[in-house]
Amino acid sequence: MISVYKPTIKRKDMDSVLTCMVSEEIGAGTVSHQFSSKMSSYLGVYSGIAVSNYYNTLSLACDALELEPASPVIVSALAPQFYLKILHEKGFIPLIVDVDLDSCTLPPEEVEKKMHENPKAILLHYHLGFVPDIEALSSFGIPIIADISQALGSKKEDVYCGSEADCIILSLEPENIITTGGGGLILTPKRKIYSILKDMGETSRKHILLSDMNASLGLTQLKDIDSFISRRKEIEKVYSQSLMKSRHSALKQHQEIDPPFFSFPVILSSGMNDVRKYARRKNIETLPAFWDSIIAVGGEFEAEFKNAKKISMCCLLFPLYPMLGSKDISLISRILSTLP
Repeated sequence: MISVYKPTIKRKDMDSVLTCMVSEEIGAGTVSHQFSSKMSSYLGVYSGIAVSNYYNTLSLACDALELEPASPVIVSALAPQFYLKILHEKGFIPLIVDVDLDSCTLPPEEVEKKMHENPKAILLHYHLGFVPDIEALSSFGIPIIADISQALGSKKEDVYCGSEADCIILSLEPENIITTGGGGLILTPKRKIYSILKDMGETSRKHILLSDMNASLGLTQLKDIDSFISRRKEIEKVYSQSLMKSRHSALKQHQEIDPPFFSFPVILSSGMNDVRKYARRKNIETLPAFWDSIIAVGGEFEAEFKNAKKISMCCLLFPLYPMLGSKDISLISRILSTLP
């Protein structure tokens, strides 16, 4: 079975981790700091910290904004469900909004509808690597936390997407563009926010910071990110040409963006179960793109957020990652062109 996700781990990545293990300095230390610094430099932001898990990245980013209890926070209906859990834990009020039907991004007009509720922050997820209009969103004067986990490496002109936000968070789980085997990053272009993050890291170091062993894997992955993205672009081009022969379609990026192609989402014009069974018979795994999103909770959300519901019901992910071989790419391409 060709899996939807697969980490791009090479021998030199393993050698880097082994070297760290031999040094007997595997806890959070200099390598962890070096990794966050290198990623900050890559994105062109001030600095940040590497933390032990993705959940903590969002939790600490919320703390770094120093929001008052009961602060309203805008979040997309397609954002991961754990976003709601964290917002509730913090005592914040989630203001859930619908998405753009073509790109699955959070549109400025949806934020405009919530301005009368005095939102204090926007929690922005770059769904499937599609980039929202952050310039328009910034015009509201509300702090933005940008989750670029699925859009790492995307550019608008020569600026890396997400780097304009007040806080940038990044998952480093195995399915992402680069991985440390788990963990995440919180980065910021603002000195004041970094000072808060640094203080939190120093007071709770053993509990929240990413270990050097994991960070050593991240460092080698970061060195190869351009080749990873180049390979993803090559595969996406083949897939897109094949999909055009089918009766299904793709999401559309409204802005001129150079994307990293986190995965290959297909907007189905027929039943998802039939398409998944067809792909499975050819040993190709697929995954509903938003199975763990807020809209997937159902109930009251379904009727209110019609675009998010529609996308969640018909958006299916196919395998796209650098470790795919030519035979697998040819097979998936052929299946995409003949989907029922």
